[in-house]
Amino acid sequence: MNDALIFPILFILPFFLNEIKIKKNSNSLFLFLLFFSILFIFCFSLYNGFDNANLNSQENNIYNALKWLITDRNINNFFSAGDFYRNILIYLRYLLFPFYLVLGYLFILRQKKSFECLFNCFLFAGFLHLIICIFNFISLGGRQAGMFNNPAELSIVALLIFVFSFYDDFTKRKYIGICVSISLLVFSFTFSSFIALFSFLFFNFVNFYKIRLFYILIIICSYLLSMDVSSVVSGELAKYLYIGSLLNRFNLWSVLNDIFSAYPLLYIFSLGSFPVFTDNIFWFLVSGLGIGGVFLLFYMLYICCRNKYISSLVLIVIAQGILFPGFIMPYFIGLLFFLFGFFYYKDEVCEI
Repeated sequence: MNDALIFPILFILPFFLNEIKIKKNSNSLFLFLLFFSILFIFCFSLYNGFDNANLNSQENNIYNALKWLITDRNINNFFSAGDFYRNILIYLRYLLFPFYLVLGYLFILRQKKSFECLFNCFLFAGFLHLIICIFNFISLGGRQAGMFNNPAELSIVALLIFVFSFYDDFTKRKYIGICVSISLLVFSFTFSSFIALFSFLFFNFVNFYKIRLFYILIIICSYLLSMDVSSVVSGELAKYLYIGSLLNRFNLWSVLNDIFSAYPLLYIFSLGSFPVFTDNIFWFLVSGLGIGGVFLLFYMLYICCRNKYISSLVLIVIAQGILFPGFIMPYFIGLLFFLFGFFYYKDEVCEI
């Protein structure tokens, strides 16, 4: 229901149309393809009752692969097939991405010291999360999620604060932000976030323009790890690490791969609904958005070398995405495109 708040913005946008110019370029083409592909998937899935692959017959396969995890989380319907309320709200969040993009541009256009203002907002939110984490850790212990339900979601905010801190020119705020970010990452103790953090630091010192190769490698690995090669990888890792959580991911990806292998057209038409979780950016996007998810992956690949800010965002999204969808999940996709608009459109004319 929180997406209903976006509709008043639709009435505000016409007042800024004179400052927004649509140009005929490759970026415009990508955005139009992305929007209409998601719209097509939404309409097609709606027509089929949000079940494009007879998903109820796949519930047993998922249960057998993740029996303990599904029982522990009390999941009754993994694919949410036929759930109109849930799926319409989720697809709506993705369909509204052009408005988040424009809002990001309008914010940087209208707000003086927009970077500082936005960073202060994130830093304030980080402090609130940190206070809650400290109190909960003292009373309960264990991994912390702040105001979220999942520690991995807290790590998204922590990574975002780290990126803003890294590029901030104000030294005191820079180091305060880094301390808050690292503290939240430690409290969330999410392996995927540490992969993203070390990837960011590595490519910052190497060359951000090389992240396109890393991006493609992550997508290829996401697919390969759903095949028999995962048993080899898990066997080697098990010699040195506890891999219970990783095995659950391998099992889930294997089931998804089996479904898509049996019906290859699902890579275009999607499953018709989003699984409760996939813990991987590739499988999350193709499961819920089909060809729309493919276009979203290509769009991020296209813009990833636009500037250091966009490069950092895309790098964090894709690096964390190998084990957790992160920024491209429904509750964060608006923030991601807001930041794309904020960092991409810096001239007087907005090239959409």
